[in-house]
Amino acid sequence: MGILGNIGTISHLAVNFLNGIQVPITGKDRSPVSVQKEDFLEYDRIICLDKKEHLPMMQARFPIYYEEVEYWEIADVDVSPSFFGFAPDS
Repeated sequence: MGILGNIGTISHLAVNFLNGIQVPITGKDRSPVSVQKEDFLEYDRIICLDKKEHLPMMQARFPIYYEEVEYWEIADVDVSPSFFGFAPDS
């Protein structure tokens, strides 16, 4: 298991989905990285993909910035497999 409890790089299911809707992917072979304070100053947009998982983390780590984050309702595939068009047992 990698940093922050992640088990590896972006899922091949996510890569296939993004390719299918013509979204270019860069850095897909790197492990996830945690946002840093400097990122809020450098970037116009910070996105967390699973609000339920990440909002409490962001509130604790960045009480000044957490409201600037855009939270999406996309859970990990083991929590929300239907997003990628398959059932958990398939």
